[in-house]
Amino acid sequence: MKLCEKNQQLFNDLAITYIANNRSTTSQEIFELLEKNNPKLLKHIIKASKKIGPVAYIGRNLLAKYKKEGWLVYKDKSWKVNLVQERCAQCFKPLDKVRFAGGFTKI
Repeated sequence: MKLCEKNQQLFNDLAITYIANNRSTTSQEIFELLEKNNPKLLKHIIKASKKIGPVAYIGRNLLAKYKKEGWLVYKDKSWKVNLVQERCAQCFKPLDKVRFAGGFTKI
């Protein structure tokens, strides 16, 4: 079962902020972060992950999306930031989608 768009966005906001600050995490750490900061969202994830469990669902379905985007890699049983020149180091968006402070644009 998939998360609805609203819950997917809530997860993205929470996970990307956490990953940007820590640069490395595990699916279990994200699970614990959800337990502490957004138990309602965790309930939706638990409901969506009936067959494989919530920690596995976080890794296989939610964080794996970032792996496909190329800025997150799974290595040695943890998720690590894989910075590439085409992405912002803080929000991991493609540079052409980032709004620069003060109205500056990419050169």
